[in-house]
Amino acid sequence: MHRQYLLMREAGFTRGQIKMASVEAKRAAKQREKTSRRVVKGLQPYDEMIEKMNRRLSKLGRGGGKK
Repeated sequence: MHRQYLLMREAGFTRGQIKMASVEAKRAAKQREKTSRRVVKGLQPYDEMIEKMNRRLSKLGRGGGKK
């Protein structure tokens, strides 16, 4: 609580801003942990293929493909 008090008093952040930043930080940490587990299991190459395919499909969907 001391850190939150300092952020509010000294830096001018609101409780809501602090709460949102905390939620975002927890979400990012969870995503890093999930990614780390997938790398250990050897699934990263498949994730990269899926991401690449999704980008290509997205380009086709919005008409951004080469003509």
